[in-house]
Amino acid sequence: MSLNLIFKKTRTVICLFGILQLTGYVVLYSQGNLEYEKYGCYVKYIGDSLVIGNQCIERTYMWNNGQLVSRKLRDKGTGMVFSFQDTIPDLYLPGETFYSDSGIIEIQAEEKTPKWNEHLAVNIYFNLNDLKVRRLFRIFPNTPAIQCTYFFKGRTCSTWIKTLAVPGDELNNIQPYYDGRKGFSFAPVLEKVELPGVHWKVKSVKFFDVTDRYNTLVEETEAMLYRDNFQQGNLLLINSLTGLPGLFILKESPSWYSQLSYPGADFLTRIGKVQAIGIGLDSADLEMDGWIQGYGFVTGVSGLTELEALMAIRIYQKNIRSDLKTYEPIVIANTWGDRSQDKSLSEDFLIKEIKACKKLGVNYLQIDDGWQKGLSTNSAFTGGTLSDIWDQDDYWMPNPQKFPGGLKPVLDEASRNNIRISLWYNPCATNSYENWNKEVTALTGFYHDYGIKIVKIDGLKIPDKTSEIRIREIFDEVYKNTDHDVFFNLDITNHTRFGYHYFNEYGVYWVANRYTDWRNYYPYTVLRNLWMLSHYVPPEKLQMVFMNIWRNADKYGPDDPFAPYRVTFDYSFAITMVSQPMAWFECSNLPEEAFKLEPVIKKYLEIQPDLHSGVILPIGNEPDGTSWTGFQSILNDREGYLLIFRENSQEVKAEIKTWLPAGRNVKFTRILGSGELNDQVVETNKQVVISLPEKHSWGLFKYSCDTAQN
Repeated sequence: MSLNLIFKKTRTVICLFGILQLTGYVVLYSQGNLEYEKYGCYVKYIGDSLVIGNQCIERTYMWNNGQLVSRKLRDKGTGMVFSFQDTIPDLYLPGETFYSDSGIIEIQAEEKTPKWNEHLAVNIYFNLNDLKVRRLFRIFPNTPAIQCTYFFKGRTCSTWIKTLAVPGDELNNIQPYYDGRKGFSFAPVLEKVELPGVHWKVKSVKFFDVTDRYNTLVEETEAMLYRDNFQQGNLLLINSLTGLPGLFILKESPSWYSQLSYPGADFLTRIGKVQAIGIGLDSADLEMDGWIQGYGFVTGVSGLTELEALMAIRIYQKNIRSDLKTYEPIVIANTWGDRSQDKSLSEDFLIKEIKACKKLGVNYLQIDDGWQKGLSTNSAFTGGTLSDIWDQDDYWMPNPQKFPGGLKPVLDEASRNNIRISLWYNPCATNSYENWNKEVTALTGFYHDYGIKIVKIDGLKIPDKTSEIRIREIFDEVYKNTDHDVFFNLDITNHTRFGYHYFNEYGVYWVANRYTDWRNYYPYTVLRNLWMLSHYVPPEKLQMVFMNIWRNADKYGPDDPFAPYRVTFDYSFAITMVSQPMAWFECSNLPEEAFKLEPVIKKYLEIQPDLHSGVILPIGNEPDGTSWTGFQSILNDREGYLLIFRENSQEVKAEIKTWLPAGRNVKFTRILGSGELNDQVVETNKQVVISLPEKHSWGLFKYSCDTAQN
């Protein structure tokens, strides 16, 4: 079998029988074997085996001319080795051959950028008749998981996706769709793992965006592995009932209902085997020349406990991104939340907003829809459109009636008050974003002309692969043109968009619009959404709103126990602390009482980078308006933060279950809020005792642990 290796940095070609150039690389080479290591990540070709790994995990494949077949997966932390017996390749495309005639490996050591942390990138190229496949592995240091994304070009032998029948019929007649023994499937298979024995259960996790409709954003389903079955959700947790270490597979794609070419499920499971399915494209999406990106997946080792599993997923999510912008302290205000739409926007109004932002303590002002000359469909004025907007060359110029001097007077006033300006933007979806290059010019112009570094991207509709490709082109080109100095707020409140596990290299997610006008803003539901998501999504990647709690109090009435006016303003803000806080109101419309929040925001901005640098997980009970609940930011095995909330509970003291190590003496220091959390030894159930003085009160505490107690 032939093997070529290409090192991109020097365009070095290395074959099994000679070395042309090795400048800048550490490569061990002898008798047809090759080893390459960087950042503690490595690739080995030994015999007919390809081995990739790092300090935490190792995966061994039969080379098979690039059409890899899994042989082993090793958890270096526990010593567990998952051995695979199946000889069918991991990648299965319905109607395509299993066999490749040759394979090429391309290895590149990627240095740290604002988009990616340093890692080893391994591209594997192979052909399946007229179909060319590129399989990209990203291996990050000290990460218990390996990421893989597929790219395709060329011509296929058949259509990959088969329409499934009614769910009841699917289950009764699953065999025509899937043969787990032979590997045949009704849909593309991205990944497979094999499990020893029969005593395994899986937990599938569905995620919901489209938050204008949904208000429960996470749904978990547990099942015992048995006969062939389907599971939906981006995440599958695989746990042993006999004490063996577990695994997880994270499908990097939109939420299940927004995926392209969706086969009706994300995972196929049976005793002994789990497969990830649905690659985000079908044969009709391919081109003969350009690579078309499909969905990716992450397979990781998850240890023996729930905490180890959650930490493994989060370590991967945090290690892949350098996220320089998210660690810049930010509390951002947006002009839309008070439902003035674009009626209020003007130079005079924004100058008032800037002064109010400074008085409140926020450091960013995001100017929403209405700053531009073109009217959108969300405008309070008639005649707006978001279709064919590039027929109007000056659509994205400042509205001359509202801003006779352009944006310069607003930007100058913001600079004088140490407030940074962000803009709203809605790419034009006409003909699958056919004017994507003009979007790049406009967004790049905001940066060079106005110094805009944060842009809210709204209104996306991704009904086809062409739209997805062009949106990615927009983001990549803007990054390139601004030296990665632009940061996007990706609105996921409506339409077919990206969910929580796709396109997340481009910024943070704007999770939900809520309004007191329609009585759908409740502080406890914001807390509940953030709490549930934080099990599996880094909350510092999510924008969550806090609102003007005094506004529209009459619409809630005197009998609503959870009405916004029943909490304090600092409580509504504290709910968003582990996320990217969004002040979803006109700051100049706040009552004077609201500006007492300024010292809280000021102190929060000082500690936000440290708070967000930890692994943030939920603690206590699920928020329901009456619970004791909160979050823990784990900085290391000795230090971190606890953010604890007493909702509308009658109890003044509670035992809160945490992720603190049992048997350790823990010291607590209150940073913000109120309450008493005395130094104590953590019980075996990992609970701590806390007192908060009033309903709807909260406290942020820094903790440190000493050595274990005897």
